[in-house]
Amino acid sequence: MSVLFFSAFSCKIELTSGLKISGFPPKDNLVKCNNCDTILPKCNFFVIAHCLGPPGCKTPPPLEDGDTVVIIKQEYEHNEKVQYVCQQSYVMEGGPYKICKNGAWTGDIRCLKSCTVNTAEMNTRNIEFAYSDKNKLYAPHNGHLTFSCKRGTRKVGSEPMRRKCTNGQMNLPTCQ
Repeated sequence: MSVLFFSAFSCKIELTSGLKISGFPPKDNLVKCNNCDTILPKCNFFVIAHCLGPPGCKTPPPLEDGDTVVIIKQEYEHNEKVQYVCQQSYVMEGGPYKICKNGAWTGDIRCLKSCTVNTAEMNTRNIEFAYSDKNKLYAPHNGHLTFSCKRGTRKVGSEPMRRKCTNGQMNLPTCQ
């Protein structure tokens, strides 16, 4: 805390960045002086400072395709954590916590989508699953599905038959 200027009747206070004094200062940072001497610009005042810690945070941000583990509060203290989870069949990247730091939420979290494949699209492309699990029509993010051409057809192009799911996107091979 430093004093910016004195006058016969008041002085202006400047606080170190990021700190607050409980119940102080007023809006204009001016402190009225007691025992002022109007002839000489001298001012005697006393401030009992109770420095507060770093600021807290308001409610945490929502997570697309996810939620918090516990009911959220309206205010959080500095360094307080909130845990997130993704919806079923989504994979979390980063996290699972966001932390309140100096009035802002930190921590990168994303919920990444799984890929779904429907039999109509597979039939249009003349492909089927290469392995016996014919009912598995989805793959989680970063998961793979392997296809083969239906009997009597051949693969078009040089793309592999094993395909990777990337956040809900998977390009299917085609056979003719």
